Amino acid sequence: MAVSKVPLVRESSATDCLSATRPRERSKADQFRTSPSTGLLRATSSASAEALEASAASVGGASAAGYVYLPLPVRTPARVAQVACGLAVTYVVTVDGVLYSCGRADNGQLGIGERGARFSTAGVSKLQRVLLKDNESVTRVTAGKACAAALPADKALYCWGHNVYGQCLKMPNASRVLTPVRLRVGDYKVLDVFFGQFFGVLLFDDGGMGTWGIASMLGRKMIDERLEPSLAPDQCKCAR
Repeated sequence: MAVSKVPLVRESSATDCLSATRPRERSKADQFRTSPSTGLLRATSSASAEALEASAASVGGASAAGYVYLPLPVRTPARVAQVACGLAVTYVVTVDGVLYSCGRADNGQLGIGERGARFSTAGVSKLQRVLLKDNESVTRVTAGKACAAALPADKALYCWGHNVYGQCLKMPNASRVLTPVRLRVGDYKVLDVFFGQFFGVLLFDDGGMGTWGIASMLGRKMIDERLEPSLAPDQCKCAR
């Protein structure tokens, strides 16, 4: 059977229309107009784009309301290993295991003690060092809405910040924990930790998981339609 070759005609594509020259660098206004971010204010006209550009340039790259529309470089004391963000608070762990925080402090979420009280409303825009017991190094940090947890090198656990729903485990009578509190988890070693809005999850070295916080977020039963701490009787007060 004879096979005949049929020439294919390729239609012109969008790439055929692209300029071979290097595109010019876009202005901030252009970036505002074409920004794909859905959670930020988008400029829909040249006038609004120019207004955003002027606003961003007026206060060191941030608007008068405190929003930063474009990524800005941040100086850190050392190379960064990890970053975690809560609601209006940021945590930074450097490669040498030092923990820093910045942002709001109305619930003690900065972890810097009483000196954070003066930042309770306005917040602090400079990184503050968060000290652990005996200056332990940090391997991981996680953030909830206004609370945080950190893992030191020995796989223990530190918690601080908002504690109305038992996010800081062993301190149910304290609504705020201003400095990191070291918690022991018995015979278990903690491999990882995660915070949701008002609950936490631990991953142990034996493959088990521990949860604490608001019961409705943990799949546990509610009692009399109240929020139950859902804590187990072991030392860590963490239900496995």
